Formats: sequence, structure tokens, C-alpha cells
Amino acid sequence: MLLLVGLVSYLLALLHLRRSRRPRRNMPKGPRMPKLPRAPKPKTIKEVTGNGGGRRAIGRAPRIAVLPVLLIGGLALSGCSSDYWPTFGPEPTISASATATADSTPAPVADEDIKPPAVTVPQLERIVRKIAVLAGDADKALDVDAIKTRFTGPALQLREANYKVRATLPDYAAPDAIPAAPVVVTAPQQTDSWPRVVMTVIQNQEDPTTKPTALVMTQESPRKNYLVRYAVSLTADATVPGLAPAVIGSPIVAPDSEFLLLPPDQVASAYADILLQGDKSQYYPLFDTENDPLIAQVGVATKEERRAALPATAAIDFTNSVGEGMTIALATNDSGAVVTANINETETVKPTDGGTVSPQNAAKAYSGVENSAKGVTQTYGDQILFYVPPAGSSEKIKLLGFSQGLISASEVP
Repeated sequence: MLLLVGLVSYLLALLHLRRSRRPRRNMPKGPRMPKLPRAPKPKTIKEVTGNGGGRRAIGRAPRIAVLPVLLIGGLALSGCSSDYWPTFGPEPTISASATATADSTPAPVADEDIKPPAVTVPQLERIVRKIAVLAGDADKALDVDAIKTRFTGPALQLREANYKVRATLPDYAAPDAIPAAPVVVTAPQQTDSWPRVVMTVIQNQEDPTTKPTALVMTQESPRKNYLVRYAVSLTADATVPGLAPAVIGSPIVAPDSEFLLLPPDQVASAYADILLQGDKSQYYPLFDTENDPLIAQVGVATKEERRAALPATAAIDFTNSVGEGMTIALATNDSGAVVTANINETETVKPTDGGTVSPQNAAKAYSGVENSAKGVTQTYGDQILFYVPPAGSSEKIKLLGFSQGLISASEVP
């Protein structure tokens, strides 16, 4: 059937070709049109000999011979199966490395939603070295102006008070030295804006006199220096939880996050309550208190010992509060957080029989008070570093490090 249709089409084409060769009749004259070139008259076919590089003149005979072949070829193609149809669209290309799986895998593309780390490891190492040198020199010279250039918040408050006491009481202990290297933990905040945060742990195992130290630093703007906001000595059994790689950075956890065992902004007040009330505190079950060195140093038992040591002519009162230092929480790999916070512990001693009280040691050196009929108050600042597990965890909140020292002393108004 298809062959018949092809032959009919061929005959119609041949008829049309013959008619186009007949002489044209005169037509009414109209507007002159540009003359078109006449088709050349068909010539007798002459075979051309040679190497095939020339051309043959085409007459009517070869048209009759060639066209059916082309039509039949086209009809034959129309009967092929769909497997041989041409495909439209890009074809798969094979590269030279197609057999190497690793080479043919595209390189990972950075997620635009993931922000960069606040600092790189080399940058942080340089920052730590500069801070360690400056702090060492300032601690020796009691140079408040110098220490202000690289410290702020609770860390600055402790050193300023320490310098003031040591100016009068040279034997008073200096703050713990800050190691210059090596940096063993780098936890920069994942951010592209300011202010920004970075936490680091420096531990010099070759120097037994230097304690492993955690620094939490903040930078207010691109042209400002990183300032140490918290400087804490790690506890003997501290295990820093897994943090994101330094090249990625750790996100900040919101202060009121309910995805932790306790929101970061409640950790300091809860711990302060435990230091004041011990196992009577409602927060006591949430904290790992068994081997907590700060509780052993200033907890309820120590407070009762101090109260018992006073003469009957004086009374002591203890109060704890959350300090002015900002609470900073960086996410850990297990959905928990490392949280730094600030607690102020205040004790007030007053005479009970109309007599006087005399401050001792650091409180006396700081306040300049020899005796007082009103009483003396002194405040200690605690910089604390905790690991807070995720909500629903069976683990407890654990103290990782702390620094404590007198930050103020004065006569009761």
C-alpha cells in the first residue's frame, strides 16, 4: 500500500514537471516584474569518465531512475521499530574518567545557607598567642590599661580586682596564666555577621604548672580585636564534648532554647541555687554534683563551716545571683551545648552586739576598711563552663571548668 502511494506521488510529480516545460500563453499585461533566470534546457546525458571528482549532467531519464529509489528508501525507513527512532534532547556523554567513580563524582558545592566560621584555626592561634603574651605581661605589671585592650566582661572584672588587691597585698595569688599554645579545641561560631563568638581550649602538656584553659572570646565588629569574655581553668576530669569541625563552625544556641535539658539562660541561676541550698534545690537532680570541685569549694558545706567559724558577736549571710556577663551557648554534635555563664556570690558579715567587724586579706586590701560597725560585704565572681545535654537525655549537666575570685568588697552602707 505504501509503495503504491509512493508511485502515485511520483507520477503526479512527473506530470507537473512536463507541464512546466510547455510554452506559456500570452497573458494580459500587468506591472512589469523583474526577469527571473530561465531554467537551463535539459541536455542529453553524457557519461563522464574520470576518478569521480566531476559532476554529471542530469536529464529526465536519471530522474525517473533515482527518485523511486529515494522514495522506496524513505518508505522502508518508516517501517523501522521505535528502537531506531532518533532521540531528541541531549545525549549522554562519556568522559575519559567515567570508569573512575571517585573522579566522576562532582565536587561538593557549599550550601549557601551555611554560614562560614567566625575565624580559622591559624587566625585563632595568632589571637591566642597575642592574648597570652599580653595577659602575662599585664598580670606581672598589674597593668589595668593593657588588660582592657584584650579582656572584657567577667574575665576583665576578675583581673581588675586582682590587680587592685595585689597592689596592696603582693602575696595574693595572681590569676591563672593563659597558655600561648597549643590550641587543642577550636569552636568558632558559624556566622557571617557581628558580634561573633569563638571558644578555644589551650593545653600545654609539657608545662605542668599551666592548667588547661578555655577561653570564650567575642568580637564586636570587623575592625575590633577579639576580647576574652570568659577565661576558665578546666576541671581535672573535664571531657569537652564533640563540637563541629573548625572549618564549619558551631551555631549559637538561643538563650531560651527548650531543646536542652535546661535553657542556657537558666543554667547560671539554677547552679547558683545549688551552691546556696545544696540538695534542697529543685535543680539539684539536673546537675552532676558528685565530683563537682566548685561545689566542694564554695557549696553549702563550706558555707556552714564559715558560719560556724565566726565569733558569736558576728553573723554572716550568703546570697547568690546571676552576674552581668552574657550567657553564651555553642551547639555540640549531640544536640547539646557548651554554656558559659557568670554567677556572683556575695557574703555579708555584720556585728551582732554593737561591736565591729574587721575584713581580712583580699577584702581588706580591696575595700581599704580596717574595722566597721556596719559590716562588710564582699562579692566573688564565678566564671563557669558547663556541658548541657539535649532535652530528654539521661545525662546530667556537668561542670567543665571555672574561675573564681574576689571582684568587689566594701563597707555595708
